[in-house]
Amino acid sequence: MSTEILIYKHKIQLIMKAIYLTLTFSMVFFISHSQTTMTEYNYLVKGYKIQQESGLDMKKGYTLYKYGDWGKNYGNFERKTTFYALFREKENKPCALLVILERTDTDYKRYACIPEYHSSKDVWNAAYKDWQNTDLTSAYAWGMIQFISYQFSKNEAEEAAEEIMNEVENK
Repeated sequence: MSTEILIYKHKIQLIMKAIYLTLTFSMVFFISHSQTTMTEYNYLVKGYKIQQESGLDMKKGYTLYKYGDWGKNYGNFERKTTFYALFREKENKPCALLVILERTDTDYKRYACIPEYHSSKDVWNAAYKDWQNTDLTSAYAWGMIQFISYQFSKNEAEEAAEEIMNEVENK
C-alpha cells in the first residue's frame, strides 16, 4: 500500500474512534433528560466565541463550567481540547458540552457542541455536520480519552467518598 493510503486509513480510524468516544461519553455524561435546544447549540458553536472576543457577560440564565483542557504536545506546538458543561439556571445536569479545539502555534480555534443524548434530530444533525467539518486529529481523540478518564475517576472518587460517609454514619 502507498503511504498516502496508509495515512488516509489511519485518519479514518482516528475519526471513527473519536466518534465512538464522543457517543459513549454523551450517553454516560447525560443521565437525565436535559435536551439541548437549537438556540443553545448555536450559542455554543457561534455565540460563545463572539461573547469571548467582545468581552460580553455570560448568556442570561446559563452557567458554563470548565472541566479542564487536555492537549498533545508536538514539539514546537500543542493541540489542545478544552471541555465545558453548559447548565441552565436552577438545573443540576448539563444541557450540552462545549468543546474548544485549538492549536497553539496558529490562530486555529474551533468551537463545537456535544448535545445532550436525547436532543432533537435537528440538533444532532447540526452536530454531525459540524463534526464532519472539524479537523478530527489524534489530539482530539487523545483529549476526549483524557476527559472521559477524568470523568470516570471523578465519579468513582465521589462514589467512594459517599460510601465511606454512609459507613461512618451507620456505625
